[in-house]
Amino acid sequence: MKLLSVALLAAFAFPAIAPAYAQSTEEIVVTGTKPGQAPGSETRSKRISYADLDLSKQAGVKALLARIQSAAKEVCSPEPMSTDMAGHKDYDGCISHAVDTAVAQVGNPNLSAMVASAAH
Repeated sequence: MKLLSVALLAAFAFPAIAPAYAQSTEEIVVTGTKPGQAPGSETRSKRISYADLDLSKQAGVKALLARIQSAAKEVCSPEPMSTDMAGHKDYDGCISHAVDTAVAQVGNPNLSAMVASAAH
């Protein structure tokens, strides 16, 4: 009887722990749609994780911003030729929008401040 009680307790305890652990992964989705494209244009997204970063430290915030910026360049690619000024304006706008929306998803004041100070 004691063995059955222990088995039942373990069976009910582990499912309660597993979902809590699975939800601890911190992820965001960086999305880019090039401005100036036709309506219904392809929107590309990239999921990035930051569960391994400590966002209470500047190094962690910098690492996350680098990941977001890299993903933004990827979803907004290809980068236009250097002589295509209108294309660069659209590309830069796509990256800016992708970074801003990803930073908003994180909701970390240190990350928001870092992005705001880089814009000036």
